[in-house]
Amino acid sequence: MSEATIGTQMAIRSFLQLGIIPFYSSVAQFYGSTIQLHQHFTWLWALSVLYLPLLNALARINGSDNWIMMAAFFVFSFIWSLSGFTWRELIYLLLLSLF
Repeated sequence: MSEATIGTQMAIRSFLQLGIIPFYSSVAQFYGSTIQLHQHFTWLWALSVLYLPLLNALARINGSDNWIMMAAFFVFSFIWSLSGFTWRELIYLLLLSLF
């Protein structure tokens, strides 16, 4: 994989993470409870880790510089970005327990 491809993938992942942040309040209101939101989004960490062998297999079969690999990596980055909600919830839960 070239440096340009790696940089593009890192930029896409960063933009996905930043693009999901504004929707956090809407998602939190939908779930209504901090605990429920944390429980529902915690399983996404496991899903993203289980997705890694699929990415490895796709890279070995098709190579890493084709559109199938880029689409699969985009899906992985989206799942990873959604699982980032758990960090916000964890900090909120910790602050609630302190005060």
